Amino acid sequence: GGSIRVPAANCGVVGFKPTYGLVPLDGALPLSPTCDHAGPIARSVEDARLLTQVLTARELPYRHIGKPRLGYPAAYLNGRLSHPMKSAFEQLLQQFSAAGAEISAIAVPDMDPTLAAYTPIVRAEAWQVHRAALGTTPQGFSEPVRRALQSGAAITQARYAEALAQRSRVTEGLRRAFSSGEVHALLLPTTPTPPLRRGETEVTLQRGSLPHREAQLALTAPFSMTGVPVAAIPFGGVAGFPVSLQIVTPYGEDALALNIAAWAERVLEAGAKA
Repeated sequence: GGSIRVPAANCGVVGFKPTYGLVPLDGALPLSPTCDHAGPIARSVEDARLLTQVLTARELPYRHIGKPRLGYPAAYLNGRLSHPMKSAFEQLLQQFSAAGAEISAIAVPDMDPTLAAYTPIVRAEAWQVHRAALGTTPQGFSEPVRRALQSGAAITQARYAEALAQRSRVTEGLRRAFSSGEVHALLLPTTPTPPLRRGETEVTLQRGSLPHREAQLALTAPFSMTGVPVAAIPFGGVAGFPVSLQIVTPYGEDALALNIAAWAERVLEAGAKA
């Protein structure tokens, strides 16, 4: 639910999660076959583009973006960020607007069921993938990983089917948000807070304290689950720690995600030099 984007965010570099299936998973250790993605972590958007082209053996052509139309899911984000992250994100939107982007708050229907769908899907699929190894060599898994994988055994076929139906609703909500043509991309922070200290498991958000996993997955899992492309780029820092922006585009629009990310990167670099 963010294994490319979150490490990139916490290290202040670029991560690119391509459209589901664009990068082959041959040789990768699977977790959840319907949610797993592979993609690059790189120094810049252009490096991420080049690496993705190598991984996919297809061209993702650069197109100059003049004045992108960018939306952000204001209602969904309400309460889901820490106060410092909310402030940093609002300042970023102002910077993009000053650079010529059209910024608007948009509704993304049915994103709220993400967590209720994502965890059962991933754990049920992971149990099927790893159950044989768990039975023969359980010592090969760390205790937290073993517990998480084994929890998938308790997920019934009915619950799994319900989660798949919830995923379909999230997917359709995203499709509707883009289908009007009002925005080229959706923007939201990659993480709800700046990077945590090692061992921290709770975060303090506008809505109160939450387990870190729950707070984090609310921002990244909707796009892991629906398979749309997302570029994560650094946009400055909070209290000396890097923070990151997700740029989400419709399914299959990988070049668009990278082109808007390149535009954003240029704006941020110009702002840093000013």
